[in-house]
Formats: sequence, structure tokens, C-alpha cells
Amino acid sequence: MVNVPVEDRDAPADSTAARPMPAPDQKHQGANTMTLTTNDLLRDYVRDAQERETAEIEDVFVEIRDNYEALLRDDPDDVASAVGLAVLTGAKLQAYVLVDLGLEWHSEWEPAPALSTEDTVGQALAEDAVSAARRALCLDPEDNLAILLLGLALEHRGDLDAAVVAYARAAELDPEDTDATTRLAALRGSAPAVAEFDAAKSGVAKSGVAESGVAESGVTESGESGQEEVSQDAAAVLCSA
Repeated sequence: MVNVPVEDRDAPADSTAARPMPAPDQKHQGANTMTLTTNDLLRDYVRDAQERETAEIEDVFVEIRDNYEALLRDDPDDVASAVGLAVLTGAKLQAYVLVDLGLEWHSEWEPAPALSTEDTVGQALAEDAVSAARRALCLDPEDNLAILLLGLALEHRGDLDAAVVAYARAAELDPEDTDATTRLAALRGSAPAVAEFDAAKSGVAKSGVAESGVAESGVTESGESGQEEVSQDAAAVLCSA
């Protein structure tokens, strides 16, 4: 899909300001008229999600969603449209948290505010975002953007260990992904899985790390390198969990 204009992902995060959805790159672009039109609508929706309530932009959300679903019916393997849906649902979740609830989207220093289990609307939006990201990952397990979007949705759902799996996988695929590494740093001390990730990163074998899919370095309990196997395990978790 077309680039969504967002903040420079390498710029320092302001802990008090919202950070927009990460920008899709060139591989997510499409060619046909519906795709191009829908991508333009998505770009505008992502921008509006920073300052408008979800109800105000619901009609546009529905139009974008229906367009991408139609594209996926024509081509079930259309990764670009699947990732577009992941960006769309992630942006709606962000609008709900940031504008509807008036909460911080996420901080550089601590976990994002988890939605209340009694907040049925918010939980449903988070579940939609999780499902859309996993749908894209089942088509392309190495789509870094979809993995990052999954982590953000999981974090707001309060599933911090699962979010760490996503962020660790995103960091494995792109060590310079500052969004993923920043989220891992923010979750350090709040999610047990981060300790396992840190241990694997430093090459220290830790019980249960390989099974959890968090050991992005691929170090197993026996000390042998198993990066490819662990990466495949993590991809399976992100697609099906």
C-alpha cells in the first residue's frame, strides 16, 4: 500500500504524545484502481485517527474494510490488502484509546495502558486488530509491519508476554526497527518473557525460552544454535495463537 505519512520511526518517541501507525513500505503497494483508491482512504483514516473519535470516521472505516475484504475475496493471497486491514484495525484501536478514552497510546518508558476487561468495545477492537494482523502473518510470516501491529494490539489487550513474542520477532527480522526495540525496552520488568528474550539475546540458555518462541537469537537449552527453528516456531505462534 502507499506510504502512510507518519513520524520518522527513528526519531525519539515523546512519551506524552501519540505515535501514529507505522508506515507500510513499498512491498505493500498495490496496482489496481480499487487498491489505489483504498490506500488513499487508508492514509487519510490513519491521519484522522490521531484526533477524531471512532464514531466520526466510522463510515470511512467501513468503506476501507469492505474494499480490502473484496480484494481478498478476489485474491485470498493478497498480502498487501491483508496488511492494509491490519493497519486499518490498528488505527481504529488507536483512535479509540487515544481520542475516545483520552488515554496515552503508548509510552517509551512503560507498557501501554491495558484496556479494562469490562470494556467490551475496546476489547473487541483489540481482538479485531489482533485477528487482522495474524491474518496477514498467515500469508506472510515475515511481514515486519504486521508483526509490529500485532504486538501493539496485544499490548493494549494486556497480553504482554505475547506482545514480547511479536516485538522480539520484529526485532529479529529488522534489528534497526526502533519501534519494536523501544516496545521491548518499555516492557522490560513488566513481562516475564522479556527476561527470557534478554537471556537469549546474550547467549545465556534459559529454561523454556525455545518453547515460548521468544528466543530470537536461537539459543536452545543445549546451547546449540537453532535460529531457523525458533524463527519458524515464533511465526507459527504469531499466525495461529
